[in-house]
Amino acid sequence: MTTNPSRIRKAIFPIGGTGTRFLPLTLATPKEMIPVVDTPLLHFCVLEAIEAGCEECIFVISNEYNQQTIIENYFSNNGVLERRLRAAGKSEQAEKWRAQLPTPGAVHFVEQKHPLGLGNAIWLSREIIGDESFAVLLPDELLFAKPGCLSSLVSAYQKQKDGFLLAMQQVDQKECHRYGILDIGGGKVGSEPVELHGVIEKPAPENAPSNLAIIGRYILPADVFELLQPSEKVEEGKEDTPLTDALETLIKSNASTCALLFNGERYDCGSKEGFLAATLARSKVMS
Repeated sequence: MTTNPSRIRKAIFPIGGTGTRFLPLTLATPKEMIPVVDTPLLHFCVLEAIEAGCEECIFVISNEYNQQTIIENYFSNNGVLERRLRAAGKSEQAEKWRAQLPTPGAVHFVEQKHPLGLGNAIWLSREIIGDESFAVLLPDELLFAKPGCLSSLVSAYQKQKDGFLLAMQQVDQKECHRYGILDIGGGKVGSEPVELHGVIEKPAPENAPSNLAIIGRYILPADVFELLQPSEKVEEGKEDTPLTDALETLIKSNASTCALLFNGERYDCGSKEGFLAATLARSKVMS
């Protein structure tokens, strides 16, 4: 059976970081499982992927911190909880909870034994992905929109059908050194994807080709795995083949390489300030 190249069935969640900014909490709890009010960061990302039609979740983890057990327990189909809810007359709540979980057998774990960066985390998932295009979601980036950011990317990608498609957002020019910045070659940013001419990782503000930053949502082709092959020797703690280098190669190969502007709310939960802002925003929505 030939897989529809524009259908995105699998999503990678690179979560192998140590969460040092959130110590001492992250001594016992993976950063991605810290809740924003009542829902862990990772669950928000999984819900976004499910909404976009993804059927399989691939968690790239570092097992030094017992991540797999904690995440497996959380996303398992908790029959005991479901039975208690139904017995208490809360069948609607039980159905809602079930719909928020990946289907049984659709969760995979891949161990990243050394912190070699995002490109390496994606490459480690190649056997599960196979020859399909796939999504990558970074849980540090908490995005609120209707439809979700990944749903918008998938809809646009179904028209594009090949190459890659990224989510982008305008940032303050002074903050360009914190992001992968896109070169759109004078193209106009609107509601449709814009063609990319290049990508630069964390440029100095004065050297940035724009103030359009990649914001942690990607749809990538399986071709990218060849470009992310690990080098024979890489110093532990340093990034191996950066994803931005692979994207730059794809752009130069004349593949369909585009980015779509995200217009919703974005919170950088890699920092305590961003996490607090997301918690306050979530609290207002629930009140």
